[in-house]
Amino acid sequence: MSDSMGKAVFEAARDGKEAELTRLIGLGGNVNWRDGDGRTGLLWASRYGHEGCVRLLLESEAIEVNATDDIGRSALHWAADFGRLAIAKRLLERGADLTLRNRDLYGKTALDDARKQGKSEVVALLSGPRYADGDRTECELNATRMRTE
Repeated sequence: MSDSMGKAVFEAARDGKEAELTRLIGLGGNVNWRDGDGRTGLLWASRYGHEGCVRLLLESEAIEVNATDDIGRSALHWAADFGRLAIAKRLLERGADLTLRNRDLYGKTALDDARKQGKSEVVALLSGPRYADGDRTECELNATRMRTE
């Protein structure tokens, strides 16, 4: 599989071209190809709200759902930052790690990004009972468990 095909997969995902992305994935294109900033097509599609492209990429067994760019931001970080609720749900269903922290000065999680940007629906999703434990430390989880026993 050529590097140019991986780049074409990346560009189709980034640009929201679902038909082209479907074709390229079918030909065996690399769904984890990275640009100069370490971003994959999944990260860009999540940022730009290309839900169909995100779905196609997540259907690929080879996809690295928790891949991060050069500053440690995952697809979930980008979806949260831009308020892409449906995409955030898809990423979580496919195993996105809510505890990943970026590598900036503050080490923010996707939930931190959603809060900072005022994306209340995404905040509610990420802090809801199904996913809330992902943003807590083991010590906090144990304390909660002890209080409820």
